[in-house]
Amino acid sequence: MVKPIGLDRFQVSFSISEATEEKMKKLKGLFAHTNPNMTTEELFEKLIDLGLEKFDPARKASRAMRRLKEADALKSNRGHSAEAARSDEPVQSADPVKQVHSVKPIESPEPVESSQTANSSLLLVKAADVIGSVEKADQTVQSLHAHEIKGSQKFVVPKERARSIAAAVKHAVWRRNQDRGCEFVSDAGEACGSHQALQIDHVNGFALGGSNEVKNLRIICAKHNRFIWKAQMKAAYSAVREKL
Repeated sequence: MVKPIGLDRFQVSFSISEATEEKMKKLKGLFAHTNPNMTTEELFEKLIDLGLEKFDPARKASRAMRRLKEADALKSNRGHSAEAARSDEPVQSADPVKQVHSVKPIESPEPVESSQTANSSLLLVKAADVIGSVEKADQTVQSLHAHEIKGSQKFVVPKERARSIAAAVKHAVWRRNQDRGCEFVSDAGEACGSHQALQIDHVNGFALGGSNEVKNLRIICAKHNRFIWKAQMKAAYSAVREKL
């Protein structure tokens, strides 16, 4: 139970098992090198900071960006060092006699066997057939447009797309959120702002052809993610029923 006892102070009270109490003692012993008289409150705060550092997506995004900048800086420094080393090397004068002896005669290419030529031709023919089949299948997929939704969205048969979102894209979405929490805004203009079970969601649904680009992604809580999905599916079902 958490109870406020001051302007910036709260009282936390709960019971723990004997095993948990032993683990707390062990952790205090491990942290004794830096804080020999660690209190339970300090241990609690330390564990919370460690948990946020490990599981907070926004902090993960910041660490990834920091590592990327450090890697770019290291690569740039190595490049400058290599250029400086090359510029310090003495220029060797060319020895025409050694150059003449070091030149190797140009070897004429070996003739290609007729069986290899025949196999290559056969492979080219097969590849052309496969490409033709793929192009026909692609044209068929592009022609399979279904019923419209709200006049603009359409059910389409999508091409093969990866549903997973790249780590760099996820980091960009979390950095853009700036710890604002759920980005869902109601019809009345009220932002949710909850930090409960946050997740990345597609603005234009993936099933409706939405991309995995940063501009098509947002941070919302699990509750509003389910709410939006149900609303989209209901609208899609109603639009299909009207066309039947």
